[in-house]
Amino acid sequence: KGVLGYAMRAGAYAPLLWKSRVLAWNFFRRELLGRFRGSFLGVFWVLLQPAFQFLTYFAVFGILFARSSELPKVDFAIYLFAGIVFFSSVVEGTNTAMRSILANANLVKKVAFPCEVLPLTPTLVAAVVYLVGSLVLLIAGLVAAGFLAANADAGAASPPLEIGFSIFALPILLCLHIIFVVGLGLFLAATNVFARDTSYLYAIFTQAWFFLSPNFWTTSLIYGTAKDYGLSESTANLLMMLNPMFPFLMAQRQVFGVGANLSPQKYAQIFPTTLGENLLMAATWAIAIFVIGYGFFMSRKRKFADLV
Repeated sequence: KGVLGYAMRAGAYAPLLWKSRVLAWNFFRRELLGRFRGSFLGVFWVLLQPAFQFLTYFAVFGILFARSSELPKVDFAIYLFAGIVFFSSVVEGTNTAMRSILANANLVKKVAFPCEVLPLTPTLVAAVVYLVGSLVLLIAGLVAAGFLAANADAGAASPPLEIGFSIFALPILLCLHIIFVVGLGLFLAATNVFARDTSYLYAIFTQAWFFLSPNFWTTSLIYGTAKDYGLSESTANLLMMLNPMFPFLMAQRQVFGVGANLSPQKYAQIFPTTLGENLLMAATWAIAIFVIGYGFFMSRKRKFADLV
């Protein structure tokens, strides 16, 4: 079967994972614990890394670059970190998944097992890192809210994030995160077997992807730039939606209520689409990427043992 034939059978991946759940769990446990083997703090690095990352981005972007943002300093730092948490987990998961077949060459050559399970392992590890980073985001937002309430010079004590009913959409966003990373990881893992330059090209791509995604810029900035070139806001929205990461990053912030203290007019400029619309678009991208990635991986799987 070709790519299309396997892509139409992408639904078979879930039953395969259930059948191979013990194997997948062992790979996941080995991957997660192996990252911190030999270190003094062990798995606590999963918590310390995003915490230090937040402090770094807050110092650089939240203090220095926040002057050029329409958001207050604390709000901009939370807005920035919310996007960085999600984007970093996607890049980390796909980078490791891309090397999963070559890293397990001995198994692929000598053992008959479903190697399409291998890219799932770094995806689940990236999901754990994402959840821990989201916890740090929540704590940072609550601490910032307490600081604003205690500091009379800060003006109104409006929190930079507001936990509401939208937090119940976090499991949906997490599932879409896993589907998206697995699909992209499957495609990259298969491509990397045939062309080892894939890792270098993907590193360049992710650098551009970071700056083209709304990590440290807001949509209002895009609207101003589009107006300078004679483009309408609807055209700017369409161009932003062509980036698969856009609805994910916007939904990530809306789930945690980032910017909830803003006025309705300013909030609409920064978040032009609702949480439901962003989740729907993210689901469309996640399913499409997964179907393509699964189809491409399975259509090339039979050649892996000869090339790794």
